Formats: sequence, C-alpha cells, structure tokens
Amino acid sequence: MALTDSKKSSPGENPAFVALMRMAGDNAGLKKQLLAILAQNDFNRQSMLNTYIEEMHIKQAPREFIEAIGCLLDFEIAQAAQALLKQDQ
Repeated sequence: MALTDSKKSSPGENPAFVALMRMAGDNAGLKKQLLAILAQNDFNRQSMLNTYIEEMHIKQAPREFIEAIGCLLDFEIAQAAQALLKQDQ
C-alpha cells in the first residue's frame, strides 16, 4: 500500500493493520510501545516509526507486520489507532 496514494483505504480494510491492533490489544508491551510512539507530535512520531520499521527489517519481521506499522505514518490512521488502543486502558 503506497502511503502517497490519493485514494486512501480505510485501516479497517487492511488485514495487517487489523491484526496489529489485535496483537497490541493482547500484548501489553507492544501496546505500550505503540501508545508512546503515537503520543508524539507528527514529526517525532514519523521519525520513531521509521526507526522502528528499519529495526523490524533488520530483525526480518514479517512483511505484513512492517506494513501495518507503516500505516501509522499517516496522521489520520495514527489518531484512529491511538484512540482504539486507549479504549482498553
């Protein structure tokens, strides 16, 4: 999924993103990490996410996981993810 496409798909239509949100709901460590990243201003969030994505590439994480994390580079998706993750607190 290209992040610069003029037509954005809903994160709910991305199975990898949905799986990431479920995984974060079940894994307190991942949830805490994502919430810390999502709480940053736009510049710092993107910087932290890019670093995290590079780390996941190095660790050879599943492509779907990396793509799902990449969705969070989009401001609106990041806001929606943050709201979703905060619901369970």
